[in-house]
Amino acid sequence: MAPSLRALASRLGLSLGIVGLVLATASVSAFLSHESARALGQSKRSAERPDLETEAVIRRNVPKAEGFFEIQYTEKDEKGKARRVTAYLHVPEVEKKDDEATGPAEKDAGAGAAERDGDEDGDAGDDAAANAPSAEILVDRLLRAPTELEVGAKIALFGKPVAHDIPGRGGVATGGKDHQIQNAQVVLAGELEEFAIAREHVEERLPGYKWCFVEVEATQGGLAVKYEGASHRVTIAKSAPIIAREKGTRAKIRPRSAVELAASRSERPSPVSSGAAADRAVFEATRIVVLDARYMASAYPLIRGDKR
Repeated sequence: MAPSLRALASRLGLSLGIVGLVLATASVSAFLSHESARALGQSKRSAERPDLETEAVIRRNVPKAEGFFEIQYTEKDEKGKARRVTAYLHVPEVEKKDDEATGPAEKDAGAGAAERDGDEDGDAGDDAAANAPSAEILVDRLLRAPTELEVGAKIALFGKPVAHDIPGRGGVATGGKDHQIQNAQVVLAGELEEFAIAREHVEERLPGYKWCFVEVEATQGGLAVKYEGASHRVTIAKSAPIIAREKGTRAKIRPRSAVELAASRSERPSPVSSGAAADRAVFEATRIVVLDARYMASAYPLIRGDKR
């Protein structure tokens, strides 16, 4: 049993009031620390949560407004009814300076010229541009064949892993196993972590199929991968895509592109100054992925884990 407050005070040679004050201060401090941590966590989560996170279609580039696109997406109203929304999306992109094109001597000469001209800030303007926020832009590229995959690369497959005994003479098993991943419905490569794959997703219409995270062992003469410590031969469904997600540029965002985006409400003025279109919402993209529109109803639901 824990000692009483009076016994504790006597043992420490302190007055009862001082012991009580110490314990009360510790309790308040612990409470405030917990509350501060909880508030900080909530603040961080709310700061990271985008105002708009959806799939959309790029309708057009807004004329005379660099980096602005007119987008259309679907949202549900208060009654749960889907409606189409048209808005403007600004995709910031900061062009990086080509340091390799400028030698050290030329850089020193430029800095000296700036000082002679009385420019105490030097490259302040360039530094401000370099530190400006830029959206993360990713592009899904369709690979034509498994031979375009690199040996040693980590990839993901949605297929059916199986293992069969290898028969010997007279039909007696030799003790070996033939490992396969059969009929892969989609193959993902490139920036694999950027797909946010629903790892536990299963399809009722495809019993035994699941996401397999593997390493490429060979691409010539058929795709072979290492999965769960064993080599597996892979068969890919005829209509299945091989999609590589790669870093891209704003130039890859074109009219009629299907995109996946995360954006916040923008303080920028509307790129359209008059008419009803001027009242549309304006968003600032923090992340945008250019998808392959041909597989919106097949591969991407498997990646997201949509129930169908």
